[in-house]
Amino acid sequence: MFPPLLYIIIVFLIVPCFLLYSLWKVSATSVWMWLYKITPLLLITMFFFFTANWSWVSYYLRYLFVGLVLVAVALSYRKIDAQKRKAKRVRIEKSSLSRSQSWMQRINQVFGYVLPLVLLFFITKGFFYTDTAVELSFPLQGGRYYVGHGGNSRVINYHNGIEAQQYALDILAVNQFGVRAQWIYPTELEKYVIYGAPVTSPCTGTVVDAVDGLVDLTPPRRDTQNLAGNHLIIDCANVRVVLAHLKQGSLQVQSGDSVRDGQPLAQVGNSGNTSEPHLHIHAVAADSGGMLFGTGVPILFDGRFLTRNSVVNR
Repeated sequence: MFPPLLYIIIVFLIVPCFLLYSLWKVSATSVWMWLYKITPLLLITMFFFFTANWSWVSYYLRYLFVGLVLVAVALSYRKIDAQKRKAKRVRIEKSSLSRSQSWMQRINQVFGYVLPLVLLFFITKGFFYTDTAVELSFPLQGGRYYVGHGGNSRVINYHNGIEAQQYALDILAVNQFGVRAQWIYPTELEKYVIYGAPVTSPCTGTVVDAVDGLVDLTPPRRDTQNLAGNHLIIDCANVRVVLAHLKQGSLQVQSGDSVRDGQPLAQVGNSGNTSEPHLHIHAVAADSGGMLFGTGVPILFDGRFLTRNSVVNR
């Protein structure tokens, strides 16, 4: 596993500092030239804003970053007049470019726009769905919950490449500081805000599969043989809903039981193929089979299609 501290330094220190510095350094002699130069950087900045998992450092730092971006853009814009005056004082003759050099310059300019636009396309795709969605009740109560993975694009939801889990959600909890755990990546399960949180039924239906008894693993250990760990599958009329990575010994229902919307079912644990405590939930069409089979169905909670960085207050 990539060292967590190094991950934090690169993703939440080096990358944002580089983006802010690049935005601030943009200089141009006209507004149009300034827009031409700064737009690709802003698109890349948007990609970072939407794809980073901010619960590692604090969900609220996401908005501080936006504020710093606006400051950097404003400072860059204010340099236009100074650059105009400088251009009048110093006349620089353009060096003649060979044909190959000219083509390379154009390719670099095109690439500078194409890549950010492609990234923006995949972000935008993640916020929309075309399949018929199912409305469920949010399965966690009494806290502030954060979506670590979710949406209809692999850049914000790594499950999206698996047909049955293409709309799956990995839900964390954050504390009053917007952080998911005490310190960066603790080995003590109790230091994760969501560990032990009560899980309630997202619908009225029948339990068709219930697995309990698998041990809660110490991060970063994983159980690659029992992917879902302790889990429940509930038949909710048109869909089957999977609730995975539940706490050992916490299940209050068993296969064949009828459950009602909002009924306590279990607690969040860290069993199965999971990197840290969280609740995994996804839905498949009722005739699709189990967790890894069938066609995934988009899930709405109170009419919301949740994606990475969505926050739900209960």
